[in-house]
Amino acid sequence: MALSEMDQKLLERCLKHDESAWEEFVKKYVPLVLQTIEYTVDSQELPSSPEATEKLCGDVFQELLKDNFALLRKENFHGKSSLATYLSVVARRIVAK
Repeated sequence: MALSEMDQKLLERCLKHDESAWEEFVKKYVPLVLQTIEYTVDSQELPSSPEATEKLCGDVFQELLKDNFALLRKENFHGKSSLATYLSVVARRIVAK
């Protein structure tokens, strides 16, 4: 499934530094990122705590903001998958570090 039109517009707004868009993005994708973190931690049998999960979630969103949203730009995210799938992969890679 490719990038939806709604997510494409949300990304465009985020890349234009629309603060309300970033808030909408975070609100929409925090549950997915948390679920991905919990799944990854469980599957890799890593030590876990609510505090560690919260920190990892913050780390994921900080990585998304890094270098002017580099991970969300077309050079890195080509839109060939859904944004949710891409964010799951990003979150898994951050947790695996």
